[in-house]
Amino acid sequence: MKHRKHRQNKLGILSIAFSCIALLFTACEGNKSDMDYGWEFGDGAESAATEEKRSDNISQGTFAVGLSSNDELASTDPKSEEPSSEVIDPAPQMDKSKIIRNGWLTVEVDEYDRARESLGKLVDSYGAFISRENEQRDEYRIRNDIEIKVHNSRFDEIMDAIAKAKGVAHIDERRTSSVDVGEEYYDLQSRLKTKREVEQRYLDILRKATTIKDILSVEDKIRVIREEIEAAQGRLNYLSDRVSRSTIHVDLYQNLDYTVPSVERRGFGSKLVRALESGWNGILNAIIFLGYLWPLWVILIGLFIFWRRRRAGKRAQ
Repeated sequence: MKHRKHRQNKLGILSIAFSCIALLFTACEGNKSDMDYGWEFGDGAESAATEEKRSDNISQGTFAVGLSSNDELASTDPKSEEPSSEVIDPAPQMDKSKIIRNGWLTVEVDEYDRARESLGKLVDSYGAFISRENEQRDEYRIRNDIEIKVHNSRFDEIMDAIAKAKGVAHIDERRTSSVDVGEEYYDLQSRLKTKREVEQRYLDILRKATTIKDILSVEDKIRVIREEIEAAQGRLNYLSDRVSRSTIHVDLYQNLDYTVPSVERRGFGSKLVRALESGWNGILNAIIFLGYLWPLWVILIGLFIFWRRRRAGKRAQ
């Protein structure tokens, strides 16, 4: 009877102990699950930020991707260490379509009128045109400063044709210059594209604006960005025009035959006669000058008459 009661006590104690252990284990599992859930929740924002940063880096081309197992095998493959037979492209040549070219020619001709007519026909035959000219004539020389606009691809041809034209007596000067505007041209294109994208985003914001304050603010931003777009587009159009057409300055001239008049040598008699003529002309010029002063003479005569009458009146008294 005592053994049976003692055995029941032991079973009760063991059951209580197992129950406590089970409860303790259950509590530990619950805490662990809460901690895991909290860890996963806390890492969510960090992982999203990391993923966003990674996507930004990939879009900018600056994210470095690690080697995969295939890449590692390829790097250890002996065949990959052999020199590549791929031909490397040479350095790109200068883009001639973005070069502004200018030329200067100083040409002496035998007969100006014929040379000017021939130059006009030559310019027309090359599809060019004269944009400006300034002709001057004097006793010694006929000169014309002519500005020609020609397509960039025919610049060298027309320069040679003018220098070798008929009637050309001498080439005093031949000079050319080239200005590379490719960097500025493509930079303007890139900036213009970016500004138009910004303008489109402002337009999208304007469609969603609800208050007058927001609408006025966005419209002001659009006005500023459009002014910048117009300025950039104007500069781009100017560069495109200068690049597509080259400028040639032609100084066309003809030296004229001019005879200096001879100086006549005079003797004593002729010099004396010339002196008398000069003296007489001087007297005549003085008389004419005094004639210009007639108002002064009238005033002086009037004052003299007034003075004489007053003096005569005093004597009568």
